[in-house]
Amino acid sequence: MTGVSLKEKISKNDFLRGVELVSSRGILKTECAKAERFAHDIMDSGAFDFISITDNPGGNPMLAADCLGKSLLAKGHNVNIHLSCKDRNRNALEMQAWQLASEGFNNVLALTGDYPAPGYSGTPHPVFDIDAVALIKMLSDMNNGIAVPSMKKDAPPTMLSKTEFLISAAVSPFKKYEAEYLPQLFKMEKKIRAGAHFFLLQLGYDARKWAELLAYTRMRAIAAPMFANIYLLTKGVAKVFHDERIAGCVVSPKLLEIANKAGASPDKGKAFFHEFAAKQWAVAKGLGFKGVYIGGSHKAEEILAIKAMAEKYGDNDWKEFYKELSYPLPDEFYLFKQDANGLPNRDFADTYIRSRKPVRRFLRRLITEPVIYRISRVVHFFLFKKQSPFYHLLKLFYRIINGKKTLEKFFHFFEHISKAALYGCNDCGDCSLTEIAYLCPMEKCSKNQRNGPCGGSRKGLCEVDDKQCIWRRAYNRLKPHGEEREPYDGIVICDAKWLNTSGWQNFYLGRDHSGK
Repeated sequence: MTGVSLKEKISKNDFLRGVELVSSRGILKTECAKAERFAHDIMDSGAFDFISITDNPGGNPMLAADCLGKSLLAKGHNVNIHLSCKDRNRNALEMQAWQLASEGFNNVLALTGDYPAPGYSGTPHPVFDIDAVALIKMLSDMNNGIAVPSMKKDAPPTMLSKTEFLISAAVSPFKKYEAEYLPQLFKMEKKIRAGAHFFLLQLGYDARKWAELLAYTRMRAIAAPMFANIYLLTKGVAKVFHDERIAGCVVSPKLLEIANKAGASPDKGKAFFHEFAAKQWAVAKGLGFKGVYIGGSHKAEEILAIKAMAEKYGDNDWKEFYKELSYPLPDEFYLFKQDANGLPNRDFADTYIRSRKPVRRFLRRLITEPVIYRISRVVHFFLFKKQSPFYHLLKLFYRIINGKKTLEKFFHFFEHISKAALYGCNDCGDCSLTEIAYLCPMEKCSKNQRNGPCGGSRKGLCEVDDKQCIWRRAYNRLKPHGEEREPYDGIVICDAKWLNTSGWQNFYLGRDHSGK
């Protein structure tokens, strides 16, 4: 039993240890009994500072995280509850958050979530009403106290009780391409602005990318603590990750080859994989992570053995381990140059520097920029920029026709057919085309992501199908203009109230997300 909250622990200089509990499908005392026993065994040992419980991992239906966590919370253990957007809309997420706060679960990992997998009688329809950034913002606002409009006319709003959530978020540096990798870092910063307190990394086995993430946080003066994610490999798990069967989990061909060789030994690689995880632990501590977050086993003795092995290493052993624990994908992009020890220094990589030169940017605009996007930028400047006289004329026009249903429908019809033909518009009425380089998130993104990419892309492709990630495409369109960071400035929360109404009218009248 800890008696010390996770918030207090994080505020100190200690290296922290977290463990993952993957929930199961079924009743707590039968199908989920093994997971519950593991959770109590590992936390009762006193060796770990918190346990983090998954929410329908892999998109599969499982026992609710808080159901597994109640008995742990009763003992005084720190429990981090995963809360994802894939199965709940914003009202259901708020309801769940009030329940968690009422039951004493103050540690929440806010996630967009994996795309739903087949469940009862087929595959469910994904929700993704909001994303992780919006969820973090909601939890942060709940911490500050939410004002609810009064039912009585002219009465002031009611302020709800403040919650005390410690909000964690996820980030994945394990991406192959620049246009896939840097948006992850930009979105991490947006999550911090939304209210995230600390981060758990997603799964990958490239220590250099670990080091790059920390180098980026230092460059950007980011103070949010980072926890390295260690997942105990086996030959079979390595194969699953390599084959991209679990979204966002990366194992390179080289590491798969090593895992297969180790798995052919008499102990099926147990000793090798335990040592591998222990070395990762040592590297994470040496690099300067706030802590580690370990998963992949529901055997307390196995996790404790890895911890014991890691803590026997000398203070500088991690430097040698670092060199042997970098398993990138072929031709993977790195942001920083390396020093003599293979660690990132303060200088950007030459390829990245060259790509930002004005001549390179101009040539990319000239050669690769789609014609429709080029035209869209011109139209955007004349119609949607406040310095344009046409902006003010259109604003006046939409004020005049506001409330006149026949005129509204007439002009909305022509707006929609043009946007549908050019961009595949789904007529949400709260348009994000201008923020995502004229790519419609409802049409082009399986999760309708409006604040940046999810962590599930693989080699630049969507986790759901083989289309190119919309946010990778947006980055490639915006970088030649020096605008690659712009989509990450504001927090976008689409309002379903405006579905099947004019996005232009809502924009000019300040009713969409841009006017809030």
